[in-house]
Amino acid sequence: MKNKKKLAALLAGIILLGALAGCGGDSSSGNGSGTETKTESKGDIALLPMTLDNEFYVSMKNGAQEKCDELGYGLIAQSGTNHGDAAEQLQLMETMIQKKVAAIMITPCSSTGIISGIKKANEAGIPVVILDTEVDRDALSAQGAETLTYIGSDNYNGGVAAGEYAKKVSGEKGKVLNTIILTGVPGQENMELRKQGFLDAAGDSVNVVASQNADSDFNSGVPGHHEE
Repeated sequence: MKNKKKLAALLAGIILLGALAGCGGDSSSGNGSGTETKTESKGDIALLPMTLDNEFYVSMKNGAQEKCDELGYGLIAQSGTNHGDAAEQLQLMETMIQKKVAAIMITPCSSTGIISGIKKANEAGIPVVILDTEVDRDALSAQGAETLTYIGSDNYNGGVAAGEYAKKVSGEKGKVLNTIILTGVPGQENMELRKQGFLDAAGDSVNVVASQNADSDFNSGVPGHHEE
């Protein structure tokens, strides 16, 4: 978790220092699920993660808040009420455009679901930074839209690392490992890359007996787990 927090703070620092220095906008307020801090200096930065119920995204928000405070921006951090709901996230994005935020940082719930929102942000002169989950670049280009940059981890090689470990364990045990793959939110490119990286690296050392969507949710991924 310490590494995740460092990554989140580093992400926010790189984004805001490298991409947003010099951006301006009107200070505004908003409603919805999330956290909002107002400023009257440089305007607000919108951070739209897939959820704020996940510790990774909370750490990302905290890192962004720290850097916004340092640079004189307000932060509007909001997510939809339903994890992975691309339509709801698009509505939030359009709300941020109406608020005339200085920039939008977003982790897409869908690799194609926010492209129309990116296009509208372009038309409004609002830079868009994609975090953690890539958008479909071909679909983006077809709409004549663009993002300022993408910042995220190498998801394919992350899967490769897991696959190599599985192959090592298989060799130590001298048998093929029966494996269940729990995938994330359907339509997310990063999830597909991780899965493919794992399968490519593990090869015939694993036997995938089931692959099930868990929506990147802990409760969905743990059989028999129920919150009190």
